[in-house]
Amino acid sequence: AGTDRAHKRASEIAPATSTVEIAGGLELSGSEFLLLAREQVTIGDNARLQSSGAASNEPGGPLLITGSTGSSLVRVSRDGPVDLGRADGAAATGDVLIGPGAVLGASGSITVDAGGTARSFGTYELGSGAGLELGSRRIVVGADQADVGDGLALNAVALGALASASDVELRAREELQVAGAVSLGSGAQRPGRLTLDTPVIRTSGGSPSFAAADLTLQNSGSVVATAPAAGPGTLALNTDRIQFGGGDVALDGFDGASFSAALAVIATGEARLRSGADLTIS
Repeated sequence: AGTDRAHKRASEIAPATSTVEIAGGLELSGSEFLLLAREQVTIGDNARLQSSGAASNEPGGPLLITGSTGSSLVRVSRDGPVDLGRADGAAATGDVLIGPGAVLGASGSITVDAGGTARSFGTYELGSGAGLELGSRRIVVGADQADVGDGLALNAVALGALASASDVELRAREELQVAGAVSLGSGAQRPGRLTLDTPVIRTSGGSPSFAAADLTLQNSGSVVATAPAAGPGTLALNTDRIQFGGGDVALDGFDGASFSAALAVIATGEARLRSGADLTIS
């Protein structure tokens, strides 16, 4: 289940087994572990998966999951985040389940990514300057996992871990939903880079605030959201540089949205931003 950086020599990898499970209470430590399965990766209750040693300060590099099956992946490493992708035509299945009391720890980076649904009742322990990549069909910010059965929930504890990371990527392939007045990063306590990769940021009344030194808003997938509608929430993105990284992104359920970039607003590729309410970019 673990790799010793083998994927760095060959940037393509295919899941060779249906399920991978780290038993409850088991503690594993090494420079890097990469768990990959077609159907489900499970980290048992009170288990610990830890990358040991200081951060290498090396990038993780590109990593393509090949084949037409579903896939689920958990990685902890001394290296930086990987540039994760899936082959065209891969099934949108494969789950990750992280049990209560489980810990994923890394000095370099942590990746939790499911082609289907990821759920985590555990915690993330990030070293100084570490990166965190989270991917699921749905990601719900500001909720407890016990209240979210079909997506990855990020409660206040998880948001605190994200705020201290150097590089954060949230890949919500169907929707990024916010529940309540949540905040990711503020002032000096903010990620160096934050990527929101989703077809729609949606709220039913919450007013989220996202802050980072560099913030990218994009939709790298094929899902396009329905026409967005106005609602009672407000959305604030506060950054030095905001980049529209391509794809179609909708803002749904907001009464207003404000994107504030102190230094630059950049568009790369063909990007479309749709909003059901007033949008201010400054």
